[in-house]
Amino acid sequence: MRATRALLAATVVSLALARDASAQTPAIDVDLEVGFENCLLDDAWTPVRVTLTAPAGSLPISGRVVTSSLALERVSACEAPFTLAPTSDQRATVTVLIALPPQKIFADLAFTLRVEDEHGREIAQAGPHDLPRRIGSGERLALVVPKTAGLAALSAVAPRAPPGPPPQPPASGVRVAHVAARDLPTRSWLLQGASTIFLKHDKEDPGVRELAQSPERVAALAAFVRSGRSLIVIGGSMPFWKDTPLDELLPVNATGDLAAATSVDLAFLGLKEDPLAAAERKAPFVTSIARATLRPGARVQKGTADSPLVALREIGRGHVYFLAFDPDDPALRGAPGLASFLERLVRPPEEVAHHPDASRLALTSANAFFERSPVGAVGLLGLGLAVIAAVAILGPFAAQRRLAPVRTFAAPLLSCILAAVIVLVAWIARSPSQANVLTYVFSESRSDEALAVADVGLYSRDETTFEVELVGNASVLPLERQKTELLSFRSRGAALRLAHGAAPLVTPIEAPAQGFAWVRVGSAVELPPAVRVRASVSPGPPDTIEVEALAGDLPEGGLVFRAGSTLGTTTPALVLPLGKVARGETRALTIDREHGARPLADRLREEEEKKKPLWERDGASAQESHLLAALRLIQEETTIPVSNRGGPGAPLKDEGGFPKVWVALPGVAPDLARASARGKPLEGRSLVAYLISAEEGP
Repeated sequence: MRATRALLAATVVSLALARDASAQTPAIDVDLEVGFENCLLDDAWTPVRVTLTAPAGSLPISGRVVTSSLALERVSACEAPFTLAPTSDQRATVTVLIALPPQKIFADLAFTLRVEDEHGREIAQAGPHDLPRRIGSGERLALVVPKTAGLAALSAVAPRAPPGPPPQPPASGVRVAHVAARDLPTRSWLLQGASTIFLKHDKEDPGVRELAQSPERVAALAAFVRSGRSLIVIGGSMPFWKDTPLDELLPVNATGDLAAATSVDLAFLGLKEDPLAAAERKAPFVTSIARATLRPGARVQKGTADSPLVALREIGRGHVYFLAFDPDDPALRGAPGLASFLERLVRPPEEVAHHPDASRLALTSANAFFERSPVGAVGLLGLGLAVIAAVAILGPFAAQRRLAPVRTFAAPLLSCILAAVIVLVAWIARSPSQANVLTYVFSESRSDEALAVADVGLYSRDETTFEVELVGNASVLPLERQKTELLSFRSRGAALRLAHGAAPLVTPIEAPAQGFAWVRVGSAVELPPAVRVRASVSPGPPDTIEVEALAGDLPEGGLVFRAGSTLGTTTPALVLPLGKVARGETRALTIDREHGARPLADRLREEEEKKKPLWERDGASAQESHLLAALRLIQEETTIPVSNRGGPGAPLKDEGGFPKVWVALPGVAPDLARASARGKPLEGRSLVAYLISAEEGP
């Protein structure tokens, strides 16, 4: 009876406490701003600004905003922490940034975000008030910064959609979104849905100057351009770029001085010359332009080198433009060709070099990461079995010879004990957590940009929770097809944590004892000098490749590769050692067996026969094995027989345009991710394969 009364009392108390806690939880208002002016992106991360408001007089509260989880994804959600501290007479408001992943799962344009307190209890849900407008892959999205900037001529090219249900996206076209400078994301992967960004000074929004002064935000713009997009800086007014990191990206030197421009100078905008002025042989003044001089490596699109009106500079696959005039100048607003000129600047994104299918990349990484030598209890068990076997074999021999057992078994026993001690010490000294990184960097010899894909493999001797910090403008890439993901799907998915002022963090990554987990990240990066090469092909047979070191000495251990046929058996895939190449030197290699080339299949078979885990090898051996594994991925991507490519001079590419001749080089791995376990950084081993496709011959 007493036990029943105590149970009832405990139940009443717990219900009262829960009701009191719910009463103390403030009613939070949630407002969402999806993408850029309510644009949801199909094939890119969509930033979402979430504004939380707590009423005056409510208790302070901390928690997180989190998206819905995606099935079978290692990074299955995105979250952002928040803190609200209202006072007795003033409400509290905070805005956090999260991101929706580039998944077709959001194609219905409806999604829900959860707001949780610090204990994980849901305190609010929210969705967009108005259905977002989908931006399809065929459309070009232009961002105009700041929000108060006009560019009315560009907006006239792309009128805003009328209210009501969102129509199906057109096959192509330009969409314009105005964004406040402070709201422009600081990570390039949150900008990938746009093809062009316009930066313009506006006295009502000084945030553009602050953006230009931030090295982190300018680095994001540089990565945005390098990945195949365009950045357009508009002059003709205050030089907000002067003495800032943004100035280093410009194709011109412009200090802010102004010069006069006439209708003749701006004739490409469709301005017509006044007949009276023409009769007097004098062009009238139209507007003021920024005085600028062209920098080395840049080129003029309109104007002259001494007075460029439109100049551009290539960075990676993208372009940085400088307009010396202001399209919003009243004297230019009626120019007939202004709208079409601005529309031509909004170019479709040019994606970085093609790379192998992610599922194949994942299988290669998984095989490399899962190979581990037996240590600890497994090793000791093996040694125990060895001792028993030695006694069973040598015992009858000793009895037959009538030898003293101690003399007979002394040497085997001491050897086994010594081996056991060595294995035990190695097991104890071994780090309980490890982070190993395999990086694949794909580029073309005509460009200094590259797509870097890094697989971070996390191994735990004990049950451990890991975190992976994304460095610079690296972003999380979707993991694999289902069958590949199941290789390592042993824990619940992690979340991408976006906290203001901190690097993006993938957490928590849970790994069981003796378990394994991995995360894939990627970024558009600049090739380091040690692997900057120009490789050109003279098709044969035999194929001849000329490799020129452009910016530094090429390291030892490089391989030159010609993919073979996978649909026929006429020509095998061949690899040839490259060796060291000094800066400025050109080396010609003939890809055939007479000049030392060997079948890739033979090299891969030799690697398999070594039977030694990748992470237990010395640096040169492990690096060579990684290069060969990367070349095997490329070989799997080629689908057209070499015999079908035509005669000399035909493109050395498969049906999908995938290059068939590559140069594989070792080098310093780009810094894309940093792993930690229980807050302690992990210094893991890293292997990188720079894979540069050769140019076609004449």
